[in-house]
Amino acid sequence: MKCVGVTGLFASGKTSAAKILAKRLRGEAFSLSDEVRVEAKKRSLAPTVENLRRLANELRAAQGPGVWAERAIARAKRSGREWAVVESIRSPAEVSALRRFFGKHFFLVAVKAPVGLRFKRFSRTPRGREFSSLAQFKAAERKQLAGGRENPAITRAMALADFSIMNSGTRAQLEKKAGALALRLKRGA
Repeated sequence: MKCVGVTGLFASGKTSAAKILAKRLRGEAFSLSDEVRVEAKKRSLAPTVENLRRLANELRAAQGPGVWAERAIARAKRSGREWAVVESIRSPAEVSALRRFFGKHFFLVAVKAPVGLRFKRFSRTPRGREFSSLAQFKAAERKQLAGGRENPAITRAMALADFSIMNSGTRAQLEKKAGALALRLKRGA
């Protein structure tokens, strides 16, 4: 089994890139954020950015920093597919858990986009009402980037990437970039 991990900041296009990669690799996409949302639903928590961040960190503290990656690995193993695409990786510990399991068959991709464009994209999502201004969006992002016990420091995970995709254009441009990467991975990177 082989795995592509996808990391990136809020609204960078991680989910879109992961879906494209999964389709082109004929694999299955798994989201660490979805794993957190499932747990939040079990606990009757509203799926706000703050609630999900708090819950994710609570379980990291209780079950280890790679807990969300370990849950995704279990789901990927059950899928029986040759390729798994795991998105929303937020920490070096999650990267390590995936690298330990998949070994040389794990490839990490960082999806990047300018902050103004990411805010615009996020504003169009169902959760977009959480931040009424670019300043609020940036403040939430600073919290995410700070690292430490309360936040997993996503930029440290991004620094471990084997590949990066700049997603500052159209969906068609992202399709082309992610498709080219999928082809490269199929050929053995």
